[in-house]
Amino acid sequence: MNHLANSGYRCIAYDRRGHGRSDQPWTGYTYDTLASDLNKLIENLELENVTLISHSMAGGEIIRYLTNYGQEKIAQIILTSPNLPFMLKSEDNPQGINKEVIDQFTHYLQLDIHGTIRAGVGSFFGDTPVVSKDMIEWGISLFSQASLRALIECNRSNMQTDFRNELKNITIPTLIIHGDADVSAPITLTAERSKELMPHARLLVYNGAPHGTVLTHKEQMAKNIESYIKETAK
Repeated sequence: MNHLANSGYRCIAYDRRGHGRSDQPWTGYTYDTLASDLNKLIENLELENVTLISHSMAGGEIIRYLTNYGQEKIAQIILTSPNLPFMLKSEDNPQGINKEVIDQFTHYLQLDIHGTIRAGVGSFFGDTPVVSKDMIEWGISLFSQASLRALIECNRSNMQTDFRNELKNITIPTLIIHGDADVSAPITLTAERSKELMPHARLLVYNGAPHGTVLTHKEQMAKNIESYIKETAK
């Protein structure tokens, strides 16, 4: 955000419900509600010509927002390390993840939330020497701010919501940034398939990058994002 703000862009970030400094309600972790939260932010701030940028699960929030509220106020979208289009294994999605794996992760969260979060650090940051131990600890602290209920319910929505048909209807410019070493959201299951479904999507692959590209490759990403915004500006 500092890079883009220094380049003259107005940057707005918010904590998803159940995360960070936002309220922690018991309900509302479906994509419809999360998209409604985004819509209220856009409406209350009277935003126009918006570039929506997401990481991981938040890509689904952007897609559901566009599905439910239209694309008129959005200039382009940038999806980093998205879990789209559909993560759950099914008859028509045989490469997906078994539901038993999802249930097991939920069990581990309930049993030891902090231990489970720390166990996932390796896959999130990958083998990236530029990431300091301090940044890793800061990243863990961000996860720890979320409520257990929010983590469980968001993970359920994230893994079980099918966006394949919705992606076909997105007609605004789209940039997908994904690491080819992402084990949390393997690129062949996510970004590559999303690009095939979206009529105006471009895929930018970071070689050797893990799921946490927003931290491990933040300088490169900031430059790529700024270049794309300038290229596709209305």
